[in-house]
Amino acid sequence: MLHLCGGWSRGARRSSGAWRPTPAPKTARRLEDATYTLCVLTGTHQLDTALYAARRQPADAVTRQQPPHH
Repeated sequence: MLHLCGGWSRGARRSSGAWRPTPAPKTARRLEDATYTLCVLTGTHQLDTALYAARRQPADAVTRQQPPHH
């Protein structure tokens, strides 16, 4: 299930075919905060896109730092 940044769906969620219970309110708030922060930092609006962008950043940084080959 795709989660929009800034809000998790309430109740039990299905992800990758498995049902997961609703996290405790404190845990849910931390997940919302982390999701929102990741989306802001990556300039995206969905968690899956934010995770993809975040995973690409180290590889992109290494590519940019490599000197040109002669």
